[in-house]
Amino acid sequence: MQIMEIIDKYKAYYSVRAKKYEGNGRYKNTYNAEMKLSQAMQACSTLEDFRDRLGDLNELCAIALIRDQYIMESEHFGKHQEKVRKKEAELVLEKIDSCVNVSDVMKLVSDVSSQISVEISMDESQADAFLGKLHLLEQYLVYSNAEVPEMYQHIIRENAGEKLIELIESMQTVEKNNSAWQQQWKVNPDVCFEHRHFRHCPISAEHLQELRNLYKTIVQR
Repeated sequence: MQIMEIIDKYKAYYSVRAKKYEGNGRYKNTYNAEMKLSQAMQACSTLEDFRDRLGDLNELCAIALIRDQYIMESEHFGKHQEKVRKKEAELVLEKIDSCVNVSDVMKLVSDVSSQISVEISMDESQADAFLGKLHLLEQYLVYSNAEVPEMYQHIIRENAGEKLIELIESMQTVEKNNSAWQQQWKVNPDVCFEHRHFRHCPISAEHLQELRNLYKTIVQR
């Protein structure tokens, strides 16, 4: 294969790469970076030109793609009011300009992802600590309000007591486990009324408030 034929194939490749993102507003930064790379390649007439003009343009394309992906992630989580999950995108976008190459960006992404993954886990635990135990609260209410013959009342009282113990022990367990990741982590059932959690809740806000107040009384939180 002749040298010029090889160069023409490279030019065609980079041209197609740029056109992949053309007209797509979600990949604006990627398209601009790919166009700069393609334009540099189109001006090449020798393999030496190709090597010299390439420079860090490929790396800048990769960084631009990561930027666009995190912009979309930030918009997506913002739309659903997922303020904890949105933090990763916000931090990466805040610091990505200080990165000089793809390796720096990947380290940034890894560090931020590790940091935020702990916050996400703690936030999800808040939801599960209360919303995940609604069935125990409902069972406690059923046993507490049940009207049964005298001979069965001691059984009903025992069942109600068991549900109280389950609720308290589950709260103590999750606080102990999560404190290993976040010092002095405490269950806060009020968090469940924030949109990111409440949108998954199958009951009304009014009924949830009643159960929240009961739960707070039981676990003293």
